[in-house]
Amino acid sequence: TEEITIKWPNDLLHNHQKFCGILIETTAMDKHQTIAVIGIGLNVNITEEHNAAIDQPWTPLQRITHYYHDRNILTACILNTLSKKLSST
Repeated sequence: TEEITIKWPNDLLHNHQKFCGILIETTAMDKHQTIAVIGIGLNVNITEEHNAAIDQPWTPLQRITHYYHDRNILTACILNTLSKKLSST
């Protein structure tokens, strides 16, 4: 069976292989305002040729979904979703 899990504190794994890492850094501007910088690293369509440069088990999103992803469209979808979710808080 396939499973997506979180490896604390910031990695997303598919069947024990990393496909995404998320880092969030916050800074208080004053006592009423905090800013956040969000970094997302996502293995999208990366090939096995890059395997030697990666020091842990990994997989690309393409292998999970069996679909080639346009990185620009994927980035737009992620940014749109983040924008909606973060503006509602």
